[in-house]
Amino acid sequence: MSPDRPSPEPDAVSAPFFAALAQGRLFLQCCKACSTWQLGALACHGCDAPEPEWLPASGRGTISALTRMHIAYQPAFKADIPYDAATVELEEGPRIHASIVGAKPTEARIGLPVVLKIDVLATGISVPVFEPAE
Repeated sequence: MSPDRPSPEPDAVSAPFFAALAQGRLFLQCCKACSTWQLGALACHGCDAPEPEWLPASGRGTISALTRMHIAYQPAFKADIPYDAATVELEEGPRIHASIVGAKPTEARIGLPVVLKIDVLATGISVPVFEPAE
């Protein structure tokens, strides 16, 4: 993947997510009241309880939506064409949008089990990408 891709800018809510990625781990929030798992937010999406707790996640999931990109709408992605952009449903339940790497051209498909791989951008920010599970 091209190292000069656009970089997210972590804020107070997402900082723990990106800090965990920088350490090679995936953290998600889990509600102490109802056990709903989610990506970063100020309150639980399930019951609106405040301050969900950041906990380690498995890093495993399944592709639930997939697009093969053949046009670089952002110049930084030109060297990566074609690439697979997917929605991955994590084992814990939340869905995350990420690139699929390390897949043969026809291997990436809806239903494919994937595992977390971390990509470090030129800015030093670590972002999640996924590769086919073995």
